[in-house]
Amino acid sequence: MVLFDQAVGSNPPVHYLCSLETGEQALLARIALIRDAKRAIYLQTFIWTNDESGRLIAYELLQAAKRGVKVRIIIDSWVSIGDPGLMAFLNTAHPNISVKHYNVAADQLHPSALELVLEIVSNFQEFNHRMHNKSFIVDEAVCIVGGRNYGNAYFDRGRTRNFRDREAMLVGPIAQQVTKSFFDFWNSPYSCSGLDLKDVQQWVERSPLSADSSFDDFQTGGLFESVLTQADDPTKVQDRFIGEMLPVTEVEFFSDSPGEARQNKLSHKNRTVSEVGQLWKSANDTILLQTPYFVLDGVHYGVLESLRSERPKLRVIVSTNSLASSDNLFTYAFAYRERNRYFEQLRLELHEYKPYPPVMHEVMEYRRPDSVDAPRCDNLEACMSFDSAKHRHLCLHAKTFVIDDKAVWIGSINLDPRSAYVNSENGLLIFDKAFTSQIRDKIERDIRPENSWTVGISKRGRFTELLRKLFSLLTPSMGKVEKNLAEFTENF
Repeated sequence: MVLFDQAVGSNPPVHYLCSLETGEQALLARIALIRDAKRAIYLQTFIWTNDESGRLIAYELLQAAKRGVKVRIIIDSWVSIGDPGLMAFLNTAHPNISVKHYNVAADQLHPSALELVLEIVSNFQEFNHRMHNKSFIVDEAVCIVGGRNYGNAYFDRGRTRNFRDREAMLVGPIAQQVTKSFFDFWNSPYSCSGLDLKDVQQWVERSPLSADSSFDDFQTGGLFESVLTQADDPTKVQDRFIGEMLPVTEVEFFSDSPGEARQNKLSHKNRTVSEVGQLWKSANDTILLQTPYFVLDGVHYGVLESLRSERPKLRVIVSTNSLASSDNLFTYAFAYRERNRYFEQLRLELHEYKPYPPVMHEVMEYRRPDSVDAPRCDNLEACMSFDSAKHRHLCLHAKTFVIDDKAVWIGSINLDPRSAYVNSENGLLIFDKAFTSQIRDKIERDIRPENSWTVGISKRGRFTELLRKLFSLLTPSMGKVEKNLAEFTENF
């Protein structure tokens, strides 16, 4: 890789990086890197869904394995429980593919409901600990770190919800640190080879796939003509990624150790939590936060409270989901409960993302410009053609923190107690004015009035206003519920 040669041959080391802002871009980057891999591919993720996008990546990895590339995958076991067929297939698909599952319940890929209940009752704290890290590494030279999992919703192919996400793709020595973190988890006692699980073979026998399956057998639904056409054209890949990469000299990678969040729950000394807090403390003028959920844990609340006291003019701007766009209503409810405290004590500037922002067509490449208001599509095959779909909306999933004009954090950590107390997380800290400016511009676009609602304390009586809004939600026809949800979010 030419850029890698330039990176390791420089003094001090230079990294080349770009952000992956759209699902199409993120998917194309992965396919191009898989096809370019010479020695090894390491993939770490929280979710891998058995849908069209998940099967496409599995197919590409299988082809790489057939070329002699060593493929290692580690996935948190929790979401695999839902539909383990694809993961079971990958466990036995090819000798060059090895799969491990993190914090497995009952030594099975798909335990019964009773077995899950027994696991939860017997040791809830252990069971609840999850690996939320995301990384993708090729030949220990190129890596992708950020918020995306593997599934249609993360690559702009979701039937309803699609995630507005962000990752950083880097070429350079930092990939070796990401690789080391990967192997920390790979070799952890929390990680179990899929071949050692009691029910993997049963799921393999049910799978319609084999090592000799054709591309059509993976049932990708014709959703990837655009990205595969680009991946087949080296010039387009070069223009789209290499031409966009910025040289950066100061990059740091942080990751919690396996099990660290669970072990340090009381002391709150997780490395990622601590580093994010230290990053915020370095702000002089502005902290710009973009997060799917905004429920501050004690450490981060304390940092912002101290900063507010020490630097009264410091702006803390938050971009997060609205009630209408969020994928987790319970977390939104917790955030709503704390809102007065955030406004009055921390004086935050809060912006909530709209489910159908005008910028939608810019941040979702793979969609027809006229499809937002198209009639409802009940036929799966027609719906997946993306010629029409109602209720296909956006949900923020990016976890990005921008400090002044000097630094940006891109990683897996959400601003909620689960990421702070329960999960393991990772992230990249990049010190570069040009790159920081690029990311800040993208977040500021997301919080423009046409794309996000600006939230504040209502001057009207809160109880009376709440009753009025709840009543308005119950009285209109079903066709107007979404509009009222949006109004409710705007005013509260």
